[in-house]
Amino acid sequence: MFNHLPQLEVLDLSENKFNVTNDVLFRMLIPLKNLLNLTIRHCALTTIPKNLIFRLPKLRYLDLSQNHIKTWKGNTAFQNVSSIEVLRLDMNYITVFKESLFPPDLRRNLKSIYLANNPFSCTCKLLWLRKWIEEKSEKFKQYPEDYICSTPIELHGSLLKSYFPSDRECESINELLIAFTVLSTIGIFVVMLVSLVYKGRWHIRHAIYLCHVRRKGYEGMDDVSNILYSGFVVYCEEDQEWVKEKFVKMVEINDRKLCIHHRDFDGGKLIIDNIANGIARSRKVILILSRAMIQSDWCLFEMRLAHKKSLKRADSLLIIMLETVSPDDMPKSLHTLLTISTYIRWSGGLTEEEEFWKKVRRAIK
Repeated sequence: MFNHLPQLEVLDLSENKFNVTNDVLFRMLIPLKNLLNLTIRHCALTTIPKNLIFRLPKLRYLDLSQNHIKTWKGNTAFQNVSSIEVLRLDMNYITVFKESLFPPDLRRNLKSIYLANNPFSCTCKLLWLRKWIEEKSEKFKQYPEDYICSTPIELHGSLLKSYFPSDRECESINELLIAFTVLSTIGIFVVMLVSLVYKGRWHIRHAIYLCHVRRKGYEGMDDVSNILYSGFVVYCEEDQEWVKEKFVKMVEINDRKLCIHHRDFDGGKLIIDNIANGIARSRKVILILSRAMIQSDWCLFEMRLAHKKSLKRADSLLIIMLETVSPDDMPKSLHTLLTISTYIRWSGGLTEEEEFWKKVRRAIK
């Protein structure tokens, strides 16, 4: 719209609405090489568009007051801009005036700057601005009466002029901030570490067990002279009654002897040692699989040891499906075991039950 107005020197675009994300202002202003005064007041701008004045080499006066500006990127909004003498940013929503918002070339040539009636956050982040005001107070118009602190709450309503912390005060705050950041980082790391340890606690326990075995020098699992039990039974407390009343009574005949937690573990020994000894001295490991069993961390730990034994001797694992368990509910390792191992399914019917016990006895030689 300004293609044929190259000599235009004063332009007021106030009371309009612009979409600053599509560079419409930048493209609109490109032909105005001789523009001296630009006013964009009350246009609901939330930032200073990048390259807004990049191609306005003669611009002296820029008024962006009465907008909704909170911040901007100083290195792009005022890149290579040294001609501006008057800058108005009063009556916006700017709380922190960071030094990076005003590049050195811009600050050097400014004769007047309006920052009044912004909600100043009177913290150490404004220390550099207070120093600039102290050095060049004649540049800051409407100062000090219209430069008022909004935050923190204890300084709300007080003049910015009354807030001028020392470098030492701000250094102390920075030291506290650094200490807080370091402690927070350590705290987050510890929480993550504890979470990872908790999540992988059974893998860790398994690794500890393997180190324990190497240190104690357990005998090989395939040493026939070491075998005391026909099978080591892995089951959960919820299935204990079925194991005691049915499984043990029906299997422990003809010299078969099972290793059962509540009966055969040695008192005073670590559970991990009892488990390791029981598995090492059993011909087979028998998994009593149920929905409750796959929720038991100890059972899953015993299952991992059973898996290790099965890798050494293929016929050392017997899986009994006491209940139907969905593959989606199983740990991946257990699902893998089921896909490569045969299992016997329990049934409560008289005919099926008789067949079930025949299969179990055959499997446990």
